[in-house]
Amino acid sequence: MGHVRSGKKARNIMALALLLAFGWAFVAGAQDEGDRPGYENSEEFEESKEEFGQKEERPPVSIRLWKDDEFPGSETGAGWGGWGGPMVGFVNLDLSALDPMTDERGISSFNENLVTVGGLGGMVYSAPDEDGWWRFGGMGFAVNQSESNRVAAQNRKAEMNLNGGGVFLEYHYPMGSRVDAAFGAMVGAGVLELKAEGDDLGIISITGDNDWSATESFFMGYPYAGLSYKVLDWMRVEATAGYLLMEADLSGTDYIIDDSGMKMTDGDILGGPQYALRLVFGSQWKQPAEGEK
Repeated sequence: MGHVRSGKKARNIMALALLLAFGWAFVAGAQDEGDRPGYENSEEFEESKEEFGQKEERPPVSIRLWKDDEFPGSETGAGWGGWGGPMVGFVNLDLSALDPMTDERGISSFNENLVTVGGLGGMVYSAPDEDGWWRFGGMGFAVNQSESNRVAAQNRKAEMNLNGGGVFLEYHYPMGSRVDAAFGAMVGAGVLELKAEGDDLGIISITGDNDWSATESFFMGYPYAGLSYKVLDWMRVEATAGYLLMEADLSGTDYIIDDSGMKMTDGDILGGPQYALRLVFGSQWKQPAEGEK
């Protein structure tokens, strides 16, 4: 009987302990629920986090290659572009070295005020923190003249072709919203082609042609400055002035006519002042500067 009573007593103590533990858990849970604010939706929860300084800051995500107002033709920021177009020039050269093949044969001398036709094209680069921008690429020009006359029942003719070109580098600095000052230089090479026809040359070939020709090449340079005016975002009118540096050595083109001893050339052709009017098309765009992002 003593063992039965002690067993009952032990079971009663365990049941009481479980009851107390369950009651304590229930009271603690009720307190937690009373302390925790009730949120009906996620917006209230986010607002509560903001009140206590716990709102998570997330930077906005955007991918942008350029601003809408910076393409094309923008002149602010930094980036790349390209321009190109036709070019008409005027150059004054001393062509007296060619008088033997023209004037001394009864033909009008070549006009020393030459009108050239050509073009240019290249890339544009703008540094991030600079107002100005660079243009680099290639340019070329050509001019030809032809003079003829009938002398002593003979048809006499003289031709001259001058071609040149090379690479150039320009720097443009804005003087206003539409006008830039341009400074540049071109380096390259040229070719001078000469040709004369007539019975007075005393040349008889197998084909029956009585003509003479010679070709000379030379190096050239062209430093210049000018103005660039933006007519439209994609079109510019530009005027430049400079000096064409060249020396065409014609000593290798001398030809002496047997009967008269007359030469075809006498001396060299040197450079002179050159002017150009250009109409270029293109665009240039730039990434926004650091402070504009």
